[in-house]
Amino acid sequence: MGLGGDTAGLEVKSCKTCLDLMLEFQERCRRPRPGTLGTSLAAAGAIALLVSCGAPAPPRAHSPAAASPSFAPAAYPPPLTPNPGVGASQDCPAPTGLQQQPNGSIKEFVQLVGAESEATSLAALLHSYDPALWPAEASAWTGTPEFGPRARFTAIDLRAVPAWGPSGGLLAGLLTRMCGQPTVDASWLVYFCAPGTPFERCDPGITATTAVLERAGTWLTWYSASGYQS
Repeated sequence: MGLGGDTAGLEVKSCKTCLDLMLEFQERCRRPRPGTLGTSLAAAGAIALLVSCGAPAPPRAHSPAAASPSFAPAAYPPPLTPNPGVGASQDCPAPTGLQQQPNGSIKEFVQLVGAESEATSLAALLHSYDPALWPAEASAWTGTPEFGPRARFTAIDLRAVPAWGPSGGLLAGLLTRMCGQPTVDASWLVYFCAPGTPFERCDPGITATTAVLERAGTWLTWYSASGYQS
């Protein structure tokens, strides 16, 4: 079934897969309704689609390695296909350049969540995410910041725990089966609901559950779900 805790069963997204997705998302771009702008699973594909849909974007590139410095290949490598049999609805981060059991600070996580919620362009939004989540985030993009320009997260609005070890709980087991132990060992779980709402007061049903990792000195969100998961 390929449910091992390593990345041996994961495959880099092929050019054919990326091309198919690009064509699909380009068709979505033509539909006159918000939240359907999509992107490919590699940095170059995402940049090309952003240009085709008229959104601000770095210069078009032919491959992730040739992408704009703002989407440095070292920080945004193409994602991997998840292990089969898990029923995953997203891809997995590439293990390249991941720091194992990284030191994370609540200040860094506040900055990451804030950048996501305050993004005013799709290109700016994608800078906060690993390419594993680019398709989902691009298709959900509405063109405006999630909480408005004056909303700011603070340290008390978040809860963060290492994904590895006992603190990772059942969610860490699921993510390990999906993407491998090295990815989980490089991740923190970050929870929040809304700026100005301390985590302790968050309704579990609307609490965001995310997994973040550090690659090339950049913290990125690679898993995101609605509802508290542990």
